[in-house]
Amino acid sequence: MQNKGFPWLVALDPAGGDGGADALAARLRGSNPPIIARVAEGQVVLDPRPVLPGEDAALVREARKGTEQV
Repeated sequence: MQNKGFPWLVALDPAGGDGGADALAARLRGSNPPIIARVAEGQVVLDPRPVLPGEDAALVREARKGTEQV
């Protein structure tokens, strides 16, 4: 898959957290707005391509809340 405009992804490592990567991905999906992520090699991977201008602050806020619950 070719990343157009974003040659990178964001990976969150839930090491030591409660429930691991699958639980973190589920919490992010349940956030408002929902954050759709995938689990790869034990990490939660976020792809910024579908994030619209102005949505980045909400994404960061909800990702922080999701990881703080670990």
